[in-house]
Amino acid sequence: MKSQSCHQINVAQTPLWGMGQVIALEYPHLWGGLIDFGKQDVFATAMIAEMTAKTGEDRVAFRDGKRYVARLMPISAPLPTPQPLISDGSYLITGGLGALGLTLAEWLVQQGARHLVLTSRQGLLNQSEEKQQKIRALENQGATVKVVAADVSDYQQMSQLFAEIQLNSPKLRGIIHAAGVLNDCSISQMDWETFAKVFQPKVTGAWNLHQLTQDLSLDFFVCFSSMSALLGSRGQLHYAAANSFLDGLIYHRQTLGLPGLSINWGPWAEGGMATQGYEVGLKRMGIEPLEPTAALQVLGGLLGSASVQTMVAAINWSAFGKIVAAKGRVAFLAALLTQESQDGSNGESFCQKLAAAPLHRRAALLTTQVQQEVAQVLGHSGSYVPEIEQGFFDMGMDSLMSVQLRHRLEALLAVSLPSTLVFECPSIGDVVSYLMREVFAWQLDGSDGSAMESPASLVIENTIAQLEGLSTAETEALMEQEIAELQALLS
Repeated sequence: MKSQSCHQINVAQTPLWGMGQVIALEYPHLWGGLIDFGKQDVFATAMIAEMTAKTGEDRVAFRDGKRYVARLMPISAPLPTPQPLISDGSYLITGGLGALGLTLAEWLVQQGARHLVLTSRQGLLNQSEEKQQKIRALENQGATVKVVAADVSDYQQMSQLFAEIQLNSPKLRGIIHAAGVLNDCSISQMDWETFAKVFQPKVTGAWNLHQLTQDLSLDFFVCFSSMSALLGSRGQLHYAAANSFLDGLIYHRQTLGLPGLSINWGPWAEGGMATQGYEVGLKRMGIEPLEPTAALQVLGGLLGSASVQTMVAAINWSAFGKIVAAKGRVAFLAALLTQESQDGSNGESFCQKLAAAPLHRRAALLTTQVQQEVAQVLGHSGSYVPEIEQGFFDMGMDSLMSVQLRHRLEALLAVSLPSTLVFECPSIGDVVSYLMREVFAWQLDGSDGSAMESPASLVIENTIAQLEGLSTAETEALMEQEIAELQALLS
């Protein structure tokens, strides 16, 4: 995304954009949206009009009487080929001894950098032998690596560091602000100490770097932001707010004629800040970890581009779109969501197929679809078919998966379902019965003249239908699996 305006930015307010995205996720029943007004805009009239209009927009800004809405747009043009870095210049990485920081250091050296300055609050002596070996490996490649124990959020320490670089190192040519802390906490449990622990390294650190470099001629000033600032993330109010500040700071630098690039990264497969459990949850939403090699290739291209802010993430928009659509927050992503992700299918939607099917066949059709949704949530593919009567939690479903299943069903059926659905209906059969009774109001006893299948007949009928849809290889694999399970029971 690139700014199309030169309006002055109140950087101190930019964290509110990121905070809003998390509030929308944790308190959807309270969420209305974010409206940003310029100094000269008529506040009351526009505010009332926006609040009463049902436009589906929840990110709106007014400038000089004009209304703007936020959109995430795909990059249409290919990125430039990464250019070699200057060997007689210095490059600073904050958070330089983190897994991501060291990955960046290795990449900078591969791109031609020969003078690195890495900051870490603890310095090198307290680091693992593995990290010290990585530093030595960089030095063996001909690079000079200075590791400085400094807190990027401490202005005095950073001021001393910049003075040291100016006196004893080649000219500073580029900065990557990759320092950060994660400490997930729900809004209801968050206090200021918890908030500040995550907020300050990114925000105060970035501002210190900005203040100390305004008179320097840099080739690049890169802030490692997060997609949480744009899409939100439960438990990360402070993290999303901090990253949103980074985005705003870069636009502020643009208005000052200073270089700046903010990258809203998705999770990295190696060396990123996302925990394993968090990554599993993201995968169920269609968000895959970025491979470092590919991510660094994109970074190199962005350094040579005119981009100001770009989100880089591996997202299956069809899968992610179903979740977004269920929450009614598709406007921001409208340009990226395919028609399939918005209505749940290519061409004819599932609801249309269901309505067109004979009444006595609808239960089987619905059951098969729910089975497919459950399989997707559990991370299975291919020939796996979850049993209709097996409990969800016996299948390995956790509370997060139960939420994802509800969201998928809401998007599929275009209805709102109770948050306790999976707990009150703990199997596929129970969910199907609930949907038949409460959502579609189908008669289960045939009193409307058309008999519906019983749960037992549904099990048999769906098993036959699924077997008929398998290839020979898939059928043989399924039979071998069943035989192995029987042998295990008998042994």
